[in-house]
Amino acid sequence: MSYISKDVELSEFIDSKRISPKKMVVKEVLVNYAKLLKDTILNTYKRFENIIWTNEAITILSHVFWQTMYYSYNIRLAMFLSDRAIILFNEYIELAKSTYSNETDFNINKTDIKLFIYKRTIGPIRITDSKSFGKHKNKNKNKNKNNGVSNNTSIIDHLYRIEHVSIMFRQLITKVFFILIQYYENSASDPMDNIIQYIDYVIKIYIHILYKLALHKNYTIITHDWRLITAILDDFVKVKHNFLCHLNIILNIIKVEYELIYYMTKKYEELHLELASKLSDIIEFIRGELTIEDIVFKEIEEYTAIFEELSNLLTDEQSANSHKLLYYKIQKKNIVRYHSKLKS
Repeated sequence: MSYISKDVELSEFIDSKRISPKKMVVKEVLVNYAKLLKDTILNTYKRFENIIWTNEAITILSHVFWQTMYYSYNIRLAMFLSDRAIILFNEYIELAKSTYSNETDFNINKTDIKLFIYKRTIGPIRITDSKSFGKHKNKNKNKNKNNGVSNNTSIIDHLYRIEHVSIMFRQLITKVFFILIQYYENSASDPMDNIIQYIDYVIKIYIHILYKLALHKNYTIITHDWRLITAILDDFVKVKHNFLCHLNIILNIIKVEYELIYYMTKKYEELHLELASKLSDIIEFIRGELTIEDIVFKEIEEYTAIFEELSNLLTDEQSANSHKLLYYKIQKKNIVRYHSKLKS
């Protein structure tokens, strides 16, 4: 992306980079957002070692990225302006901190920071509420070969779906990052290399399944289950030994549960049944049949095979084929049992 000189108005620059929605490769949006998210978290935390400022940077990045995408449909422009926003944010905080003789007294209005950065990056952008895009219906039957969707309206709707799942993805990434920061806070060595590996791993195992869920007409289904999935990470403080081993297991259990949600969504669609109101009940039932706490926290002999299987989910082949897992197969059977129980 070319450099914005002082002689060129920001609004003219942004408008010159707008493209037709048909030229946007929707599959690349979530991947590039994930890359920006990772860089923002790591760079901001390394610079300030402060979770609060890291969270603020994540909020700014997400707003700039998605506003730019809805206005321009240009992924490269969204990445450029997002990078610019985070550079401005880090420089702003650094400069503001330097005016305080005592760092503990440092205090600054977060709203003022955001307004300054938005003005310098997406200030000229004026779009209607992006959430309304998700309500559009696809009426045109002519398919666009590059995007797999039919017209501008359906492309924008597809983009909205990607934004929706990106919220879940962002929450997972940040939760894992902050869990690891707390785990390593008393470490004598620099833990960042290990943390980067985990962030990369989370991106690798979740990107594909979340994208598949975003393609489904009932993509908002994952919101219903979010409280159940985050409950696993929230209970992670119970782990006293083999912390990183258990973290691997938990990350893969969450991934498998997303796969199960996708499986249920497809099955219910085939049967012309409504799933949304039942999803939480089904997930709670199958967890009760094969208790996650027993697998992760107790390691009872009965579940040794599943525990070992989930512990070893670190190769590309294994993480890409969760449908072959014993845990996944058992839980699919429990879904059938749930329906049998309802009929009896």
